[in-house]
Amino acid sequence: MPTIEELRTLRYCSSGAPVGFLEGRERTRCRGDYEQPTIVEEAFPNTSAWPFWSASSYAGQANHAWLVFFSNGNDQGWNMGHGYRVRLLRDGQ
Repeated sequence: MPTIEELRTLRYCSSGAPVGFLEGRERTRCRGDYEQPTIVEEAFPNTSAWPFWSASSYAGQANHAWLVFFSNGNDQGWNMGHGYRVRLLRDGQ
């Protein structure tokens, strides 16, 4: 599974406005008038707007991990008891 940093690189705001990161903040989102999902659909067709799990644990919470929401570009720590999606990746071979 990808880390939160890897998943964040897949976010795309169709409005052209960037998804901003603020150090130490959990939630970020696309700005302006954007389309859902917030990912390049030509590269990732039929991607759900629902959250995707990352392999990154959420500091301070043993049963939480980071998620990316492709509905609006948000990312946040979440309880792992919820049944969301995963995106697999492979190495550069």
